[in-house]
Amino acid sequence: MKKVPQFLLIALIILLAVTTFVENKTGSDYVISNVYHSWWFMSFLAVIFLWSAWNSWSARNSQSARNSQSTRNSQSARNSWSTNARSAISKHSLLIHISIGVILVGGLSSFLSSERGQVHLRTDGETEIYNISLPFDVQLKEFQKIDYIGTNSPMDYVSKIKITDGANVVEETISMNNIAKYKGYRFYQASFDDDLQGSILMVTHDVTGMTLVYIGYILLLLSVIWAFVSKSGRYRELFKKVFLFTAIFLTGFQSISAQKTISVKEAESLGKLSIFYNGRIAPINTYAKELVTKVYGKPTYKDFNAVQVLAGWMFYPEDWQYENIIKIKNDGAIKSLKIEKHTSLQKLALAMQTTTQIDFNSRAIREIEEKYSLLVQLYKGQNLQLFPFESEWYSSSDELSFLNSEDTLFAANILQFLFESVRHNDTSMSGNILSKLGEYQVSRAKAGAISERKTATEIFYNKYDIVKFLFMFNLTFAILSFVVILLKTSRRLNRILFIQMLVSFCLLTFAMIVRWYISGHFPLSGLYETLLFIAWTILLFSLIFFRKSNLFPLAGNMLSGFVLLIATLNMINPKITPLMPVLNSPWLVIHVTAMMLSYSLFAFALMLSIIFFILKALKIKSQEYLNQITNLSKVLLYPAIALLATGIALGSVWANVSWGRYWGWDPKEVWALISLLAYCVILHENSLPFLKKPTYYHLSVAIAFLSIIMTYFGVSFLLGGVHSYGG
Repeated sequence: MKKVPQFLLIALIILLAVTTFVENKTGSDYVISNVYHSWWFMSFLAVIFLWSAWNSWSARNSQSARNSQSTRNSQSARNSWSTNARSAISKHSLLIHISIGVILVGGLSSFLSSERGQVHLRTDGETEIYNISLPFDVQLKEFQKIDYIGTNSPMDYVSKIKITDGANVVEETISMNNIAKYKGYRFYQASFDDDLQGSILMVTHDVTGMTLVYIGYILLLLSVIWAFVSKSGRYRELFKKVFLFTAIFLTGFQSISAQKTISVKEAESLGKLSIFYNGRIAPINTYAKELVTKVYGKPTYKDFNAVQVLAGWMFYPEDWQYENIIKIKNDGAIKSLKIEKHTSLQKLALAMQTTTQIDFNSRAIREIEEKYSLLVQLYKGQNLQLFPFESEWYSSSDELSFLNSEDTLFAANILQFLFESVRHNDTSMSGNILSKLGEYQVSRAKAGAISERKTATEIFYNKYDIVKFLFMFNLTFAILSFVVILLKTSRRLNRILFIQMLVSFCLLTFAMIVRWYISGHFPLSGLYETLLFIAWTILLFSLIFFRKSNLFPLAGNMLSGFVLLIATLNMINPKITPLMPVLNSPWLVIHVTAMMLSYSLFAFALMLSIIFFILKALKIKSQEYLNQITNLSKVLLYPAIALLATGIALGSVWANVSWGRYWGWDPKEVWALISLLAYCVILHENSLPFLKKPTYYHLSVAIAFLSIIMTYFGVSFLLGGVHSYGG
């Protein structure tokens, strides 16, 4: 009977996974009404919880009885520690189940009794209320859209409201991640009117359910901490086993550049100019690098750097249109268009015109069209927003009649003068023009928008691809780490590995700090940056536990190398972008940090499982050594699960602060829950005895990691949802 809850838990995991894919086809409303909010699903959750709680309570009572018998028995004390430990585990487990029960009851209370609606307010006093009744009046005094300095990219939305409740008048300021509370009602910034004279606020009223859920989170956190610090707990026992074993073990290229462009020195001057790109002010160097990488797949072409390629298209388009610089990735598109993998703009235009059967809705064709459009727009100057006017930036092809005549003439003619000076190879004149354009940008942009130091830093970051170097560096030393395990080599080699990992850690830390400085926010806002953070935490853990086992250099180098390799793939977007208003919150750092730390530890556990199967197949290590790998994996698994649960709870609180609900069954939320449940099943080895066997344990760890991959990558690429901005 004690196995039933675990099998029900596995069934729940499968159900949740299938439902996310059904949602992708039918929509969120369908699965929420027919699955998540249905009576049978809630009943299913209740059965799993009650059965699990009963098992935990029964196990505790039966263990208490055995403890009493053991105490009366005058046998050796060697059994008493074991029984006390198991009893303590039962208490921890019981408290964890109680906290889960409180969370579920809180969720049910929110579902049954909470109120949720919207209030549309205008500065002229007009008020519209939807799906909720308020026992007081609300008015909008002012609405503001706050932009990042020198741009029109939104940083925050702010509503100043007045609440009138009889004789009581209260004024509140609401912004993204900053809510207003009054008599149990919570107001959130949801949207605004195009004329910036109106604001739409989300309003919720859920005192009981929210309180119970938060109490459940606190109980869960306390029970997890108790499990870790308890002297007689199972985790401490595993920790002692690992480090006791450790103490014993430690005693023992293309060179053809046919096309015309500017010189390297001129390219350096052009690259320092500013451009409004990707929602922020960036050096042209960055725009050129990302444009060339987008079109060609690499930031350089033949002997030309990215800015030289950009200048070639700007000043010599009649030559560059014949260069095979457009990379076509999709074999089907290559076949249907009858072109080469690397083709020219002229050949591509001809193929697009003459091919009759083209699926313009396919992803591959849309990607090709995007590359084609980028180059055509570049030739026309349409995407070169080089001319600032306070917070707005314009290209020379924009309608600029609203500017004064001096600015209009400058924007209309400066690029033409530059074009002619470059074509006549007058480097002195082109240098002067670039200098004048730079001075114009600084004088017309908003004060402080263009920073010479930040521009130089970003160009330095673009020049030295630290991430690409590190993935090759770490994977190379992973091979050396494997040699250390096989041959039991000297401490000098271990010292070399430690220095190598320290260098990797410092270089990656430097790269992240530079991104932080350039963007103005902690680098955790997208898939690329979270991959860097995962690699950083892997290296950090490897350094901390380096002397505890020679498995850490191998696992740390291999994992960090592969994570950084994934980050450098073309499908991952490395662009530095402004932070979305909803992400501009301290909750971002603590929530994402907890999640990324847990993913790193799960990756370590996976790596240990791979090492286990390799060493077992090669039969070059003793069973004791293999058992120690299992113990080490479990030592990592417990804090990984705790961090994942903490990250989910923190994300829930953040969602409640930002969106007025702590759980919305978004695919990312569901898959994070699936990951937590999958790893929790592995912990229940007393109910599922086959998990006590190392082979089955490591196989389960490997299978469970598939849920982490789906949570981190799969949801963004396959399912979407409100968390897709993270990709």
